[in-house]
Amino acid sequence: GRGYALASLARGGFRDVVGLEISETARAAAEAHLRANETDVPGDATIRIVVEDFFAHAPEVKYDFVYDCTFLCAIEPSRRGEWAKTMSRCIKPDGTITSLVFPCGDFEGGPPYALSPALVKDLLVTHGFEEVSLEEVEEKDWARGRMEYFYTFRRSAA
Repeated sequence: GRGYALASLARGGFRDVVGLEISETARAAAEAHLRANETDVPGDATIRIVVEDFFAHAPEVKYDFVYDCTFLCAIEPSRRGEWAKTMSRCIKPDGTITSLVFPCGDFEGGPPYALSPALVKDLLVTHGFEEVSLEEVEEKDWARGRMEYFYTFRRSAA
């Protein structure tokens, strides 16, 4: 990413925001965007960008909140269970994950790979999460020209 969501989370009240990237190039691009738009970030917020393999990621302090922006749809379908397991490992009990189910449909190939609300729910519930909300996004608000669902799941207390 370019750090857009990191700045938005900081503006939304999160004070310790961590972005996870797969490469130094991606981190550099996000840091450049944040530097160019530093007035968009509250002074009491800290934004860090970590370069690490998501599937190996094990933060010292588990996260209260994870925003997964079009990451699940980019992962090979055979690794989706690992995605949910990693989310469970990284999010503290009572912590939440929020994202979009996108792209919705029944098609082959990718990325992005097809998702459905039922698939996402099954992945997360199987790994200790409970549904908070799972709502269809109104067509006028679709960001990518096709059906999307907005979801929030909470990790069950340990």
